[in-house]
Amino acid sequence: MKKTVVVLFFICVVCMAVTGCSQKDNGTDDFADLGIIDLDISKMSGIMVYSQVVHIGENPAEYVGKCIKITGQYYASYNEETASYYHYVIVGDEALCCQAGLKFIWKGDHKYPNDYPALNTNIELIGIYEKREEPGKTNYYLIADSLSPAE
Repeated sequence: MKKTVVVLFFICVVCMAVTGCSQKDNGTDDFADLGIIDLDISKMSGIMVYSQVVHIGENPAEYVGKCIKITGQYYASYNEETASYYHYVIVGDEALCCQAGLKFIWKGDHKYPNDYPALNTNIELIGIYEKREEPGKTNYYLIADSLSPAE
């Protein structure tokens, strides 16, 4: 009986880990309630948000596999080498003199520009930070399950 309880508990933990950020609703508080979000940058002060995003950029391997929630401004840029758009969430410090950003990929069949918000719109993202090997380089992205307007 004791082994059965341990096995069931283990199965529940594995199921939560596997489903992670895969919820599709916009009830972002549900992620926090379930303990799924590893790093909630959205509630930090401006200088802390900026510092955290810079730290992620300088130490990306430390964040791979972590579920991150972030709020910032949407930005997109076209890369002629890859003939594709890169999408960013940009944050700034409180004085707005310094900015940093995270690249993200929005899961699903979303086409730019039709399915994306207008540039400089405040957005909230929740996703898993991942490493992707691309021709000639390694990139890190927040693979967003959820993209919604920020308040």
